[in-house]
Amino acid sequence: MPRGRDAASRQWTRSLDRVMPLIVAEYHSRRSTRQLAKRFSITQPAMHKRLQKHGAKMRPAHGHTENDIDALWPLIATAFKAGATGKDLAAEYACSEPTMLKRLRAHGLLPRPIKAKYRSIRDPRTGEVINVHRFVYETEVGPIPEGYHVHHKNGDTWDNRPENLAAMSAGDHTRLHNKRRPRLAPV
Repeated sequence: MPRGRDAASRQWTRSLDRVMPLIVAEYHSRRSTRQLAKRFSITQPAMHKRLQKHGAKMRPAHGHTENDIDALWPLIATAFKAGATGKDLAAEYACSEPTMLKRLRAHGLLPRPIKAKYRSIRDPRTGEVINVHRFVYETEVGPIPEGYHVHHKNGDTWDNRPENLAAMSAGDHTRLHNKRRPRLAPV
């Protein structure tokens, strides 16, 4: 039985070696060894070794660190505002695209990915966890009436500026949001 597995393993290795020039090209076009290893179902160290064997010009393990990127931030921000994409900037500053996108979000140039519908914080007054938009409304505008919701006027639930928030009755808030959804025709 192990003999058959070895033969299959050798066959897989030969087929991978045949496409290594394409894999090297993908690596040079900013794919990471982790991404390539996952795609071709081998370990990251094995992919690294194969890339070296096939003449890939290896990048530093992590390219620029986030601190390096922050030091270069004025140049990066100017390039981004001029139309460069996160992918372009990652290639130019030798870092991964996710790292560059993370820094662009941290500096407010890209919207944050929506993981949770609303941000929450611990209320410094009471110590309980509350939604940021409710906290901002209460501290900047005034108390939220009983049974009222705080609505985001522009629809961006991460935009918690006081001018973007409005208190609405629960019924009005529900009706407003249901208007935006297309209704299905009865069957």
